[in-house]
Amino acid sequence: MLRIHLITLVFIISLVVLSNMIYFYLQQTNEKDALKTLLIQHISMQNQSGKSIANGISSDLNSIYKMIENVAHIQALKEKFNSNITKVDTNTQDIDLIINFLDDQINSTYHDLSKKADRMYILNKDGIIISSFAPKGEDLFLGMNLSFREYVKDTVESKEPVFSGVFEGPDRKTRIAITFPIINNTDSLLNLGARVDDTANNNYFANNKSESNFLGLVAASAPVSEIFEKFGNIYNIKSQYLVGYDKNGTIIISPRTENIGKNFNDPAIQAVTNSNGVFNRIIHNLLNGSEDQGLYTTDLGDRYNTAYPIMIDGKLAYGIAIVTPTNSIYDDINEIMYVERIQSILIFSTMSAGVIIVVLILRNWNKDMEKEVKKRTNELNDANQKLEIVNEKLVASEKSKEEFISMVSHELRTPLMPIKAFAGMLLNPKYTGDINEKQKKAVDSIIRNVKLMERLVGDILDVYKLEMNRLKLTKESTSLDILIENATNEFNEIIKTQDSEKDIELVSEIKIKEDLKVKCDPQRINQVLGNLIKNSIDFVPPKNGKIKIRVEEFENIHHKNLDSRVNPKKFVLFSVEDNGPGVPTEKMDGMFKKFYQIDTSITRKHGGTGLGLAICKGIVESHGGQIWIEKSITGGASIKFTLPVD
Repeated sequence: MLRIHLITLVFIISLVVLSNMIYFYLQQTNEKDALKTLLIQHISMQNQSGKSIANGISSDLNSIYKMIENVAHIQALKEKFNSNITKVDTNTQDIDLIINFLDDQINSTYHDLSKKADRMYILNKDGIIISSFAPKGEDLFLGMNLSFREYVKDTVESKEPVFSGVFEGPDRKTRIAITFPIINNTDSLLNLGARVDDTANNNYFANNKSESNFLGLVAASAPVSEIFEKFGNIYNIKSQYLVGYDKNGTIIISPRTENIGKNFNDPAIQAVTNSNGVFNRIIHNLLNGSEDQGLYTTDLGDRYNTAYPIMIDGKLAYGIAIVTPTNSIYDDINEIMYVERIQSILIFSTMSAGVIIVVLILRNWNKDMEKEVKKRTNELNDANQKLEIVNEKLVASEKSKEEFISMVSHELRTPLMPIKAFAGMLLNPKYTGDINEKQKKAVDSIIRNVKLMERLVGDILDVYKLEMNRLKLTKESTSLDILIENATNEFNEIIKTQDSEKDIELVSEIKIKEDLKVKCDPQRINQVLGNLIKNSIDFVPPKNGKIKIRVEEFENIHHKNLDSRVNPKKFVLFSVEDNGPGVPTEKMDGMFKKFYQIDTSITRKHGGTGLGLAICKGIVESHGGQIWIEKSITGGASIKFTLPVD
């Protein structure tokens, strides 16, 4: 009998062990499937984000390229007029006016260019800097000979635009440069923005490559990190990061800074990848203008690489690779699976101990374990299905955003500058003669609508940056008097350009200490005040309209509209009030939502995209403040926001 019980006990224990092995085998299989599914989903999302990043970088570089192209044409025209000054029958006063106008156009172009590239040089044909543009307070390096730079040599030799490799600038920053040759072509200004295909571009350079036609070049230079860091991680090697290449395969940006300046064929780079065939194939295809992707192993582990070429005017300028360490993909789910394994071990240890103590209970153990395995498997399958649904929605959402932002940056920004420049020339009688009032109003309308389009593009891009947490703030200690003065200037500019027929009074009331300052980004806070003033201008009566800006200092004051959890001990309260029709109470909660309109009918009187207040909310909250709307004591609207005081 004892032997029978012993055999039965051994059988039951063996059955328990076997069931444990089956369970852990099934669990391991499901874990592998989950990891594989997660990798596939991440690859899909990385492909989508990679296209968006490549499009964004391409848009910025193309914008820089178009700007320096315009400067090259304008500089060529300056050279033409300068040469005419020596002629006896030339009206030098008229030529001086024209040259001054062209200089203004170059300065205006650099103002726009400086948002993407901090320096612009104009070099003569010997490579010497004759004009220089740089941030305020920085050295201009006028007269410096840059003929030793490879990008200058390439431009002088080819007489064509050049996208440089990486180099160290005079300011000790790692940089890249984009150049455009200055060609002695009397029709250069007429060609501004007119060449729309590669064939026309090639003919243009081919017909003007003689040494006598080559006058010099325009170069835009920017730190590589400032170009790439707004599109992704370029510092942390442990999470998804970006690697940039020039058209020869030399690395221009990477978190592994020791690799910057080395070609991908360099023995040091090949050693990192163990001369991996997948890596070499991806980079070769990238340099041939084709996108590619793949998984390979480096000295730091497995990497998934998605590479996209950056094409400008149909030619390869640079390449971008989005690299993801695979362990960063699995970190979260590995932790979950580790907890699941510990729980499973504890469960089965308890159940195994119970086998020895209570044999009768263990007779049903196998059935219980099968149910538990099925339950765990079903739960994991359900979780995978939910994750797939969520990821599909995220991918669709990101794709729509990327397509929209790509369309805006490519199709709207590029043509605005030449429209604005030529419209300005139409108002100058030196070019068009005297024009009648009706013609002048038409040109004014063109300029006004170009500015509105620039503002609309800016609003859309600001909303995108806010949603992606990419809005960059440059905070500095700022006087409140300066903020109010800028707001007043913004008001006068809006009235002058958009609402010249309105009779509106702007009043400011400042109740603060004279030396009180706030740490903020003055340009962004000025944008908030400008948007609020623009809203008030739209809604106040055309006659006897009144807008009031009030600034007050508070300390330890709680307001019904302020969240006490984020309300600082000391803050400045801004109010913009008007005597317009006000905002209905039931509409107030939605005022700061994107694309929100109080009147949604097709006959509504007031236009706008409904993005202004959403942008204001994002900027204020990025500063640690809060914004809300109230009824004004005059019956109109009163929008208030706070900024913390350090």
